[in-house]
Amino acid sequence: DRRWDPSLVDGFATGQGERNVSKRSSYQCWIEPGETDIVRRVEERLASFAGLPVAQLEKLALVRYTPGQFFNVHHDGPDRPKTIFVYLNDLPEGDAGETCFPAL
Repeated sequence: DRRWDPSLVDGFATGQGERNVSKRSSYQCWIEPGETDIVRRVEERLASFAGLPVAQLEKLALVRYTPGQFFNVHHDGPDRPKTIFVYLNDLPEGDAGETCFPAL
């Protein structure tokens, strides 16, 4: 699909990401706010879960990992006080695929 782009890394929170496959090798797709009825319903549920109005949500980002792809240490800055992950698949016990936030 043409909407999938290589995931970028913005190590200094500048808003200017760069491709760095030694840190992150996945692909991602940004979803426009309210793009479809399903997206609107997902946004409403996420906003409710986070205790925020829908208007304060960032665009939804879908991230795709194929076997061997990764995102090393993950950081969310002060401009992102809450992060919600929804995993759309499950992996066999013992397989990699976890997300780690070492500062929590």
